Amino acid sequence: MGGFFPKICESRFGLAGENDPCRIAADRDHAGAADFIHAKSKIANIVLSEKTVALRAADARANVLAALAGRGAPVGVLACEERAETIAISFDPALTSPELIEDVIAVAADLVPARAPVAMTISEAARRAGRGLSEPDLDATRVIETYLA
Repeated sequence: MGGFFPKICESRFGLAGENDPCRIAADRDHAGAADFIHAKSKIANIVLSEKTVALRAADARANVLAALAGRGAPVGVLACEERAETIAISFDPALTSPELIEDVIAVAADLVPARAPVAMTISEAARRAGRGLSEPDLDATRVIETYLA
């Protein structure tokens, strides 16, 4: 059966077509199927940066990790790892500027403290909302979540 299915560049039955892969181009300007002239790829130097941030507060570290390693992380961030009380961030400065990384760290560490969700009843939530809104009459019957749950 090997004679019916010869390998490339072995003799076969019939005439060689125009796009035969065994055919050698007549000259270098001809773009034939066997012409092995390819455009050379540029060798690019990839520069990666790493920034290490020391944060003592565990909630600040959790926020920075969530901001730089979570779903909404900047495009150029390649890795974000917690090491003891520090966070190591590897990023590509061609995609994400170091200033953006520093701004994300500042916002996540200082302005958005991590808080655990507090379990409370709807009437307690209504009472707290009433205090904040200066509406002492606000109770569970006037909160829409009462009817949705």
